Amino acid sequence: MSTDQPARRGAFTILLVFACALGGGLWLAWSMYSKALDRAARTTVVWISIDGFRGDYSAAPDLPFFQRLRREAAWSAQLAPVFPSITFPSHCSLATGVSVERHGITANSFYDASTKTQYGYPNDASLLQAEPIWLTAQRQGVSTVVLDWPLSHSQKGAVRTTVFGEKFDGSLTDEARLNNLLEAWEGVLRKPGARPVHLVMGYVIATDKPGHDTGPQSEETRKMVQTTDALLGKFVERARAVWQAQRRTSRDRLVFVFSADHGMSPVTKVANFERILGVPRRDPSLKLTTTGNVGHVFLDPQAFPAGSPERAKRLQELIDKLKAADAGIVAVRREEAPKDWGYAHPTRCGDLIVVLPRGMTFTWEPADEPIVAIRPGSRDPRGMHGWDVRENPEMLGFLAIWDPANPAGRDLGLVQWNQLHPTVAGLLRVLPAQFATGTPLDVSRAK
Repeated sequence: MSTDQPARRGAFTILLVFACALGGGLWLAWSMYSKALDRAARTTVVWISIDGFRGDYSAAPDLPFFQRLRREAAWSAQLAPVFPSITFPSHCSLATGVSVERHGITANSFYDASTKTQYGYPNDASLLQAEPIWLTAQRQGVSTVVLDWPLSHSQKGAVRTTVFGEKFDGSLTDEARLNNLLEAWEGVLRKPGARPVHLVMGYVIATDKPGHDTGPQSEETRKMVQTTDALLGKFVERARAVWQAQRRTSRDRLVFVFSADHGMSPVTKVANFERILGVPRRDPSLKLTTTGNVGHVFLDPQAFPAGSPERAKRLQELIDKLKAADAGIVAVRREEAPKDWGYAHPTRCGDLIVVLPRGMTFTWEPADEPIVAIRPGSRDPRGMHGWDVRENPEMLGFLAIWDPANPAGRDLGLVQWNQLHPTVAGLLRVLPAQFATGTPLDVSRAK
């Protein structure tokens, strides 16, 4: 045995004691830091999406709640949606801060060529290929409740929000949706040892349907906007009461975010996709999908192998057919889609992307001609969305970021869809998701 072994043992013992003391100190320091965070001033964000709420709707004088937002909030009647300005793609871009080709939700109903699966208004959160703010926040320690936001349901990943829904229930009223959201928030607070919820996200849909059914300027749409105005006014008061129950310091803040996914534009014509392409109904060599004014053509890879002359010829035939309609229809191969669309998803966008001009939307209703005027008594929509906001400014939506205790009303002017993710992240004091784009809005003071 070496003569310096006792000395080594003594040194090891000293190091071990020091490490334990240091470890205990670190544990104590972390415990104190965690408690300090709990006591520190925190901002709670309640973010409500209002489907189809066109920016200029908010200017009506008979909307007391929206008039209050225009007086007291940082607001905009020019929230520019992503392309295409369709409900599911837009909601996912607002939440993730990335374009559609990045998050992969290309339409309300879309086809994935890699899985050969058609998805219609899906609930499965795993289909979203980018991180939404509800996971960004939860991953960084912010307790989050999210109900009914598209692609927030049925979460199964390693990180999940404190509360989420299993599926979307289209039979619920907006009042029921908001009540469910508040009850879920309260339910978290009732649990023993529960920490406050600092991100609450919900969704109301009633303003969208009359815009489609009767048009954006109809009396039916105006009345539903009034109903939503009253409903949100009541919701705010209830939400403030729930927040007061979890409030821990006098410096805590409650900030509401109200945003629209898109606007609404009148429709005067409808186009039948099969007839305008001149293809037989349910042609097995083609897969056709449409949402609003955007359509996709997927060529069967067995009938038209990638890179083959047959494939190139068939695509050109379809493009020529659409051009021959002489209706202002845009048809581009996926790989040639404009970069600023951010829409060339490799498996969920068709080999051919088709965009109808302003005032025209797709229908599967039978008609004598490929393109017909809106028919009295038909189920044809009178309003639609989906267009590039640069081509159709009626796609602009409404936005308000509001701290009722510190009113600082000002018009933010034009706001881009990708600014909301980093803005909400900043309010929550978390880092934005890795691939989120856009600069946060300055909503700190009035001008």
